Amino acid sequence: MAVNEFPRALLRTIVYEGGKVDNPRDPGGRTAYGVTQSTFNSFLRNKGSPSRDVFTITTPERDLIYRTLYWNRIDGDALPMGVGFCVFDAAVNSGVGQSVKWLQSALGRVYTGEMDGQMGSKTLQAVDDHGDPTTLIEDYCSRRLGTLKRLKTWGIFGKGWAARVANVQKIANSWADAPSEMPIIEPIDVMAAGGHAKATVNDNISQPPFSQITTHITTAAGAAGVVASQAAEGITPVADSFAWLKYVLGGFTLLAVIAGILVKIISDSNTAAAAGVATAVVDPDADANFEAVKVTDLDQAPAQPEPILPETSVEKAV
Repeated sequence: MAVNEFPRALLRTIVYEGGKVDNPRDPGGRTAYGVTQSTFNSFLRNKGSPSRDVFTITTPERDLIYRTLYWNRIDGDALPMGVGFCVFDAAVNSGVGQSVKWLQSALGRVYTGEMDGQMGSKTLQAVDDHGDPTTLIEDYCSRRLGTLKRLKTWGIFGKGWAARVANVQKIANSWADAPSEMPIIEPIDVMAAGGHAKATVNDNISQPPFSQITTHITTAAGAAGVVASQAAEGITPVADSFAWLKYVLGGFTLLAVIAGILVKIISDSNTAAAAGVATAVVDPDADANFEAVKVTDLDQAPAQPEPILPETSVEKAV
């Protein structure tokens, strides 16, 4: 299990998240070391402290937020080495609930619970039963990337996200393959390419590509024609008086069928992406041209000086 993985995972995720940023195109808004202003406000409020600019966040505050609002929420200490890092980094980037959905989906048939984004006993048991951390890591990253590619902001931040996911997969696999040695694969700086931007999912899924839609329409064209013809025949009682009506109605029916196909395609694509079912192949070279950042791992996990914060303070993907 990944009992001592948190400090190592944290150091790498902070590299991806970068420093202090305030990009209007980033859904996270004003952010310091990956902690958004809204998350920092909730953290301070639950401590009974007045709000402050997130740019004034201290290192102990930052680390405590990451421990209590992310690592503990995904039950990181109970996950296999490498798997914990994958789920943690995704939680910071896309929200805890979404990160757990990707895990539940990656577990496949081993997981029999609801795809609810909650790290409960069924999810943890399924991870145990799965028994292959390396395969689980690769399936997880594939689902994470599959969703990210369908976000409206992919065109802006996609290159950085792709590099980040590829780098996370490499590091996680190296830890899973040799947990006692913890081989060193350095994290990369993805800020210049937007890999630090928050990849929130809810209400942020784009429509499927036009080529995909037209393929479905072509496939369904024959069926649509049959439906239109049947509809025209259905108005036979008034056809003698209004001979032109059946052709107009037939055309409307065809348009309605095509519109229905479009809606169904978009709905299915959005549902699959939000549920974490959509997949994409992770390019192992996606991080090749990014600068590696050397980190120094700690020998022991830091103590937890404060209890876990209330559920209401968890950052949600919006």
